[in-house]
Amino acid sequence: MKRNPNNYDIQVRFHETNSKLNSDLNLAKSEYFGENFAQNSSMRNQWQTIKKLLNMPTESPEIALKINNEVITDVKIIANEFNNYFNSIPGKVKQTAAFTDWRPPPNHVNSVNSLYLAPITSDEIQNVVKGFANKGAGADGISTSLLKSILNCILEPLVYLFNQWIVVSIQIS
Repeated sequence: MKRNPNNYDIQVRFHETNSKLNSDLNLAKSEYFGENFAQNSSMRNQWQTIKKLLNMPTESPEIALKINNEVITDVKIIANEFNNYFNSIPGKVKQTAAFTDWRPPPNHVNSVNSLYLAPITSDEIQNVVKGFANKGAGADGISTSLLKSILNCILEPLVYLFNQWIVVSIQIS
């Protein structure tokens, strides 16, 4: 094209060939990672495949957190500190918020001091993910199109994780 920049036929053939090459590459990637998912049924292997697909490092980065002027690198201690912090927020809000006294109507059936959340189903997750706009990757590096394409492989673990999150997170006294 550089030798004959005005040759329309060369430009058209170049764009057609380039488009075909990109299409073939995308198909080869799709087949490779599809086979990889089918062969590696364990969740750990599937996440490693996703990381490989996104060119993410497979090793966890070294994390350090300064707690009470002490640098902590133990991931379990760090996770517990985050958990303690975020679980303490409702109590702090409850202490500082100005709640009005609310009385339920006489025919009110449910207890005012309880909350019931039905378990999340796979259909609900599928409907939410299908509704995602096909945009670029978020902070985690996972694009919505990738999430949609691997959803069937990770659906059961997602249902389990979301339901466990509800069970563990709703234990506020």
